[in-house]
Amino acid sequence: MPLTPHSPLTLAQQLGNLNQVLDIPSPPPLPQPPALERYLFEQPWMPLAAIILVGLVCFFALNHRGQARKGGIFAGVCLMLAGGLVALATLVETPRERARTATDVLIGAVATGAGDTLRRELTPDARVFHARAPAAGGSRDEIADFVSRHFAPTGMYRVSESKIEQFQAAALQGGRVQVQVKVRVTSPAAQLPVRAWLRLDFTTDDTK
Repeated sequence: MPLTPHSPLTLAQQLGNLNQVLDIPSPPPLPQPPALERYLFEQPWMPLAAIILVGLVCFFALNHRGQARKGGIFAGVCLMLAGGLVALATLVETPRERARTATDVLIGAVATGAGDTLRRELTPDARVFHARAPAAGGSRDEIADFVSRHFAPTGMYRVSESKIEQFQAAALQGGRVQVQVKVRVTSPAAQLPVRAWLRLDFTTDDTK
């Protein structure tokens, strides 16, 4: 009985499989923030949807019973609560949210070789630690100079595409926010994704 050969994988499928193989293990996750802080300020969409749903259900139920005025009042109160929740979430920026904004800026600066941006965003006592760094860590100026030289469009580590795949943040004692972020970058030479987990420590007074 003749054998039917399988269709060869397309280049996209091969790169997709390789992309999975090149993934890296994850560190232990950081603790989640208190539920009240998360659902009031950072992710208010679930309680917002619940308030609106309750308002609609009560409106139609009371209207069906001939109590349209009471249903309208109840629905109006729910809409006011929903609006207040949106305003609260918009006005209040938690330390975790500030840390996410700062992380986006730092990752973007490294990916584009913007050393001046790093020098502006980092505090004078900022340090980077890696396998080849001195025990005391690389200073802010050393970080900025290295990024300007090697991650610029003509540098040896230039990046064609970067993306934050996972973001975790936890507020710690002493006014600090610890961040774990999984970054994927693609080199224009290799066209293969490289992933890395980074840890960033911010202070909550200026999120640096």
